[in-house]
Amino acid sequence: MVEILAALRDHERGCYADTAAPTAGMEFIRALYDARRVLEDLVSRTGCTPFEHRADRPWAALGSSAASPARTPRF
Repeated sequence: MVEILAALRDHERGCYADTAAPTAGMEFIRALYDARRVLEDLVSRTGCTPFEHRADRPWAALGSSAASPARTPRF
């Protein structure tokens, strides 16, 4: 999701630069529409809603001891 948002930001900067074509604004609107559809699809896969957060699944790489707080990776 971060990559999509970063690409959209860069696209917006290019479309609204002083040297951009007169039609670049509409090109950005189309890109925004496409990015929104992709983001909605990705967010819907999480199963979360604005009112409820689904708990994260344990990491498969950690095996059955993933529930142990001492071994849970923190970022």
